[in-house]
Amino acid sequence: MKQLSHASVFLAQFLRHPLRVGSLVPSSSLLARSLIPDAILAEAQLIVELGPGTGVVTGELIRAKPNTCRYLGIELNRSFVRLLQERFPREQFHHGDAAALSDILRAYGHGKADIIVSSIPLTNLSERRALSFIDIFASCLEDGGAFTTYIYCHNLLLARNRRTLGALRSLFARTELSVVIVNFPPAVVIKCYRPRSG
Repeated sequence: MKQLSHASVFLAQFLRHPLRVGSLVPSSSLLARSLIPDAILAEAQLIVELGPGTGVVTGELIRAKPNTCRYLGIELNRSFVRLLQERFPREQFHHGDAAALSDILRAYGHGKADIIVSSIPLTNLSERRALSFIDIFASCLEDGGAFTTYIYCHNLLLARNRRTLGALRSLFARTELSVVIVNFPPAVVIKCYRPRSG
């Protein structure tokens, strides 16, 4: 019943803010799990989630992360923030714009993140704003850290979205792509890794 309630909240917010929410339905649990960079998870000290929505990815991140790893969710939609605080009362959530990520991290006493997981619909933004977001997120990652996100497969038909994917590939040392067919709509998961210093 709670899952139905969360989906209802998500749909209502999509109808009010379609460009910000980006989809009619929340991500599937399979897509959520696919976003987790398992290779570096064990050593992570801080995970930041951008655009957690109703918490599908949040739940998977919290279950997977080490006990010593901190979590911070940043969400622009106030209704989602209230829902997230009810669902995950032990975790930190900030109501604000991910464009201010560096300032938000500082305000919570955090340095750079080891993992940034983003559900922000970059393909709904102008190309300039999407590229600006990518630069901001990369600058807030520790050496050896990972940035993960996804793009719905049909959005890659647009040249500007392929250029956004190209920007990710050029900015990070290593980029891995995988397709999650069992999601509505199907999505390409993008995992980007910064090199370790030295």
